[in-house]
Amino acid sequence: GGTITRMGVVFPTGSAATYPGGLTPNPIHIAGATAPGDVRHYQCWYRDAAVFCSGATYNLTQGLTITWGP
Repeated sequence: GGTITRMGVVFPTGSAATYPGGLTPNPIHIAGATAPGDVRHYQCWYRDAAVFCSGATYNLTQGLTITWGP
């Protein structure tokens, strides 16, 4: 449960994408409007037109939980 928020869009150069970058110039703490003590869960969604194990055309990274400090 919870709210899903798109933090930005980044197009890869070669085989890598960097956040912030491309159409998304703001760092993650600004784009996500975090405050000290906030606990946020992050995961990257990326499009992958090559189908491997399933018919899905996207993949998700492993998740990361961050408690923002002062």
